Amino acid sequence: MAKGAEMTKGTVLRASGALRHVEHLATLDLEPHIAIPEMLRTLNSVVPGAKTGFFWLNQHGNVVDAYHADVSDPVPSLSDNGDGVRVHLTANDRLLAVLAVHRAAPLVERDRRVFRAAAPSLRRALRNDARVGERFDASPERTGVLTATADGRLVGADAHALLLVAEMDGRPLLGKDIAALHSGERLPSVIAELCHRHTARPGSAIILNRTSRWGAYRAQLFAQHAEQSAASHHVIVISKHLPHRVGLMRTIGTLDLSPRERQVAFQLGIGADASQGAAALGVSIATWRSYVKRVYLRLDVSDRFELFSRLNPPTMQPA
Repeated sequence: MAKGAEMTKGTVLRASGALRHVEHLATLDLEPHIAIPEMLRTLNSVVPGAKTGFFWLNQHGNVVDAYHADVSDPVPSLSDNGDGVRVHLTANDRLLAVLAVHRAAPLVERDRRVFRAAAPSLRRALRNDARVGERFDASPERTGVLTATADGRLVGADAHALLLVAEMDGRPLLGKDIAALHSGERLPSVIAELCHRHTARPGSAIILNRTSRWGAYRAQLFAQHAEQSAASHHVIVISKHLPHRVGLMRTIGTLDLSPRERQVAFQLGIGADASQGAAALGVSIATWRSYVKRVYLRLDVSDRFELFSRLNPPTMQPA
């Protein structure tokens, strides 16, 4: 009996620690594609065997993004029952997102409480999404990490990271450029701008989006010891992204679908509702719905949540 009580106490302590970590992540002003997967991994560590999917909805109720902690298989659509739990995140009476949790063994009430208690932190993490216009795919095509001083001088970086910086700057990287970068003779405008913004707004999440002839890039600065001297080093993550529509078309191209079914899957993947999808294909809403049912059947999914997790690649974290 004492042993059982001890195990229960240990489980409660782990859950409390996990929730504190999730709350802390929500206060760091990280982008959702970095913070939310880490939150989900933390919650899953408390509930062994749990698989979570986080679906963010737009003002029309359509899925516009999805973050997964475990994407070995699609997260099924679930109601709040013995097999899983669905937590709805709302703000000002609008549904923002849905957290779907599933486990082969039924979830007990204690497990459900953990995921429900994390809802405010997940909702807060969504506020930090600075995405505008054409959204980027959650999975970066290439990622590099470098370290710089507060005045923008490089401390350490591999050749891959330097190549991404040069591409983001809009110019090729030559051997003499690498030497100049390491010696501090030339500051890449990307690094200089990030460090300048951090100096002007210390403690804020510093993100720079830029498009060059080589693609779309994102740079994010993570300050280390920002409250200390100006000589503190910053970690900068540079990633090259595919526009979401390009990545979506790539994924759809690998599926066994007819040309018309690919068109339908693409419209569903970008969040089109029935009227928008029908207009895009030049068909009636009844015909559109018939096409949607056919796509669901061909891909063996039961609703849009499952379809979205099938069409969108998993979130990847910078190495």
